[in-house]
Amino acid sequence: MERFFMEFSQKVVNILDPNDKFSEIEHLQMYYGIQNLIYNIVVTSIILILSASWKCFTETIMLFAIFGILRLIAGGFHFNSILKCISVTTLIMLCGGKYLSAARLSIPVCIIFAVFANIVFIFHIPKGAKKNPYSQKHILLQKKRLHFISFFLTIIAFYVDKLRATIILSMFIVAIFLVPEIIHRFQSTE
Repeated sequence: MERFFMEFSQKVVNILDPNDKFSEIEHLQMYYGIQNLIYNIVVTSIILILSASWKCFTETIMLFAIFGILRLIAGGFHFNSILKCISVTTLIMLCGGKYLSAARLSIPVCIIFAVFANIVFIFHIPKGAKKNPYSQKHILLQKKRLHFISFFLTIIAFYVDKLRATIILSMFIVAIFLVPEIIHRFQSTE
């Protein structure tokens, strides 16, 4: 599957620049951007199609949207394979959406999950990706954004009953993806 993403992206770059007018850096930027677009289209399509067939479309879309917003800001653990990433993300979103369509998180569980997620967000330092790290200035900006959005979502969750479980579950899932990075950071400082 990774080979498909690489080859398809390279073909699109060649179509966009048939006469090799762009520099190597511009080619790499286009290649990286096209790979990300294709990956996101594939993951989103799979999640949309399967959630519709599982009859949990609305719940899955809401979970995926909130998860996506938080994940873009916070970052966190990434798999070393596109197939693993697609599989795990799809499985988490579909199972979460199906759970939300069939059941509700109790208020005590929501409180525990919200406290856990907010504590993780307080200790987490967004760094970007290995191939695209954040500058120190951007790290601080992303940390402020994460704290603001986390606080805002927590307030909304406890005032809007219909969104409570979706918001809290999204926050909890993102926090789980951040735990390995936080553990690693604390272990390396000892």
